[in-house]
Amino acid sequence: MRGAFLVNGFVNDPEKMYHLEISDNDKIEINFIHALFNYYGLNSHMSFWKKKWVVYLKKGDSIFEFLRLIGIQNALLYFQDIRARKDVVNRVNRLVNCETANLDKTVLSAAKQLYGIDIIEKKIGLQNIPSKLVMVAKVRKKLPYSSLRELVEEADFEITKSGIYHRLVKISKIADNLLES
Repeated sequence: MRGAFLVNGFVNDPEKMYHLEISDNDKIEINFIHALFNYYGLNSHMSFWKKKWVVYLKKGDSIFEFLRLIGIQNALLYFQDIRARKDVVNRVNRLVNCETANLDKTVLSAAKQLYGIDIIEKKIGLQNIPSKLVMVAKVRKKLPYSSLRELVEEADFEITKSGIYHRLVKISKIADNLLES
């Protein structure tokens, strides 16, 4: 495998994409390499492209294992370093995307809740709704775009995230009823 790779092989820069291939005009040779790849569990694919037979790997784990099998240590270390960095970047991006989505959801919910509180204040006044709801409305107004956890921490009364949430839902229902009447 090492000889075939050194003579007819190619590996993409792992910064861009994972792709390793060995090509040859001889289909029997490529079939043999394909069988070897699969024997070692490398999950290879075979195709005919630009008048040559090609056996290739697309998965980073398979490429890493191939480089290990043929003993190319420097390339192996470089490849593993790139894979590790890409993995970290991908994890960070997923976390950022998740946090951004959560923040967007929090801000949208808070805006709706503040709108409901504003409607109640203008139509009937906060003093005309249950005191438990007034306490939550005041905390929401004090921290307009904070999460439920932050509202619980700021509250000067005993309440859970679930309790804050359910009271904010009640405030929104009251506001909706006021808008309908």
